[in-house]
Amino acid sequence: SGCSEDGSCEDWKFTFPSIIEALKGSCVDIPCTFTHPKDAKDFNFFWYSKKNQAKIFNNKTPSDVVDEYKGRTFLTGNTGNDCSMKIINVEKTENYYPGINIDINSYKLKSRAVYVYVPDRPPKPLISGTENMEDKKTVIISCAVNHTCPSHPPTLTWNITGHPIMENHENLHFIGGWRMESRMTYTASYTDDRTVLECAATFQNNKTSVKIIALNIKCK
Repeated sequence: SGCSEDGSCEDWKFTFPSIIEALKGSCVDIPCTFTHPKDAKDFNFFWYSKKNQAKIFNNKTPSDVVDEYKGRTFLTGNTGNDCSMKIINVEKTENYYPGINIDINSYKLKSRAVYVYVPDRPPKPLISGTENMEDKKTVIISCAVNHTCPSHPPTLTWNITGHPIMENHENLHFIGGWRMESRMTYTASYTDDRTVLECAATFQNNKTSVKIIALNIKCK
C-alpha cells in the first residue's frame, strides 16, 4: 500500500551508511535502524537491489527473493527498530535499500541507498606507533585493518616474534564495518635500526594484504 494523504510517509525513516567497502567472497553487515508511525503494525520488511527493485531480503517469506540472493541474506538486528542486514559470500558492487513495500522505502522517500563497493583486492593494514622510536624506549606499535564481516574477522600477523601482543576488535557502527587491531609492545634497540617490520592481514576468502615499513630507531 502507498502512503496515506495525512503525510504518514514522513514518519518512516531509515538510517544506514551511504557507502560500505566489502571484500569479494566475504560477508558484509549493513547497519540500519528505522522508525515508523505508531499505528503501523504487522508490516513485512524488505531489502531491495536498486538496479531492478528486486527483493534480496524478505522477512516474512525468506524464499521469495531473487534467485542469486536466496539463502545469502539475513537480518542481524535484535530490536524492533533494527533493520541491519548481513549478506554472505558478497559477489559484486551493488546498491541496496530497505523498506516495507515499493512505496515506503528509503529510496522512494529520500532517494537513499547504501553503495556496497566490492574491490578485487583486500584493504592494506595500517601500521602506527613507529614515529618516535629511541634506543631502550618501549612503544606500542599498532597494525589495524577495517573489514565488514564480524563473524569472520581477518587475522593479523607480524614478521617478528617475542614481543607481547594484544588484539582489539571494534565495531565502527554507522561508519559501516569493523576494525581489527593488533598491538605489539616493542622495546627498541638501536641495533634494530632499519629493520623491516611487516604486518599481514589474512581475510575470510584467504586473500592476504601486507604493510611493510622500515624501523627508524634513534640513539639517545
